Amino acid sequence: METNCEILKHIPIHPETISGKDLAWVAGLNSSAQVRRHINALRIAGYPIISDADGYSIATNSEQIEKCIQSLRSRCASIEEAIYGLYKSFGAIAQ
Repeated sequence: METNCEILKHIPIHPETISGKDLAWVAGLNSSAQVRRHINALRIAGYPIISDADGYSIATNSEQIEKCIQSLRSRCASIEEAIYGLYKSFGAIAQ
C-alpha cells in the first residue's frame, strides 16, 4: 500500500503527464510493468488515474475518464481477438 501512495503523489493533474518509466524511477520500482500493477490497484480503489501515449495523469473531468475507459475497452477487444486466434490455432497444431 505504501508504494501505491508513493506512486499517487507523483502523478500530475491532467493535462500534465508522467511516463511509466519515470514513475517507476521516482517510486523506486524496477519496471513499468510494476507501475501498471499499482496503477490498476489505484484505479480499482477509485482513483481517477487516466493514461495515454504520453503517460499517466489524474483526470479533472468525466470526459477524460470516458476517453480512458474507451481506450481500455479497445485493448480488451484486441486481447479477446488474440485469444480467439490462439484457440483457432489448436486446429493448425493438431494437423
